[in-house]
Amino acid sequence: MLALGEDTNLPLLERVRYLAIVAANLDIDAWAEHQRSARLTGSLNPARQPPLPASVYQRHYAGGRDREVPVEVTRRGVPPSSLVVMADYDHRCCWTVLWPAVLTELEREAPVGRD
Repeated sequence: MLALGEDTNLPLLERVRYLAIVAANLDIDAWAEHQRSARLTGSLNPARQPPLPASVYQRHYAGGRDREVPVEVTRRGVPPSSLVVMADYDHRCCWTVLWPAVLTELEREAPVGRD
């Protein structure tokens, strides 16, 4: 989930207030290694891109039981302070139950005054 401020005169990245990602492989090279697959070609690896501005509040959720994108893979592609591990979650289970709390946290913690 990506939330934007309302000032459409600003470039897109400057309008981002917060970013929430659930069970995502943000280091596609580490993910391919884990899956014992060939690396993706023609795809940008988010882990190799410049970091987002510090003004963007980030929260990355990983499932402790996720075998498709294990915590170790997620950890390699995100800022350490932004990672939340849900011990009993896997790649599919339970994220919709968590989502209302995620939205509440983002609205509470995201920087204000970027609109």
